[in-house]
Amino acid sequence: MTVDIHAIFSKGDKELIDLLEYCARSVQLEPIFVFLVGEYRAIPTAWKALALYDVFCAPQALGRIRAAPVLPPLNFRILASLQPLQRWREQAPCPNADPSSMPPAPLPAKFLFDFIVDHLEAEPSGTLGQVSQSYDPNLTPVQNLPGGKMSPAQRAFVERIWEPILRPRLVAAGFRRIASIA
Repeated sequence: MTVDIHAIFSKGDKELIDLLEYCARSVQLEPIFVFLVGEYRAIPTAWKALALYDVFCAPQALGRIRAAPVLPPLNFRILASLQPLQRWREQAPCPNADPSSMPPAPLPAKFLFDFIVDHLEAEPSGTLGQVSQSYDPNLTPVQNLPGGKMSPAQRAFVERIWEPILRPRLVAAGFRRIASIA
């Protein structure tokens, strides 16, 4: 059975939460990235663009997606596009600071991450294709995992990286719908 991930993203109900939960627990972050890029396109902000890069695209990112050909250090397109935002961030205190104390944020292009999403979607054997083939929306996120439970590595990722570091960074940047995932 093949699942249409984009149809689940469009619904925005419990099925979406379950899919994102499964992806976080199984450490398959590419569908989460694609979903968040959709959220970013709806309301692009500097903080959201920087969070997507820092969490999923940077060479040292803890949640780095499997898209090496379109990410630094092999491809500097996204890094070059983000340079004005990174310069702005160096002057800005934090996303929740008093807006009057910050220099105005540059408005990022809403299509900034589209070439990365296109790359992920073009790979039928990539993570998006694998999740589409293996995920069963009739099961819980945990039941979808091999053996119906998280491996020690998956548990460590969720408890030591996703919950305390990555998820709060994304929520602080404005991705509120991700707050309850994993």
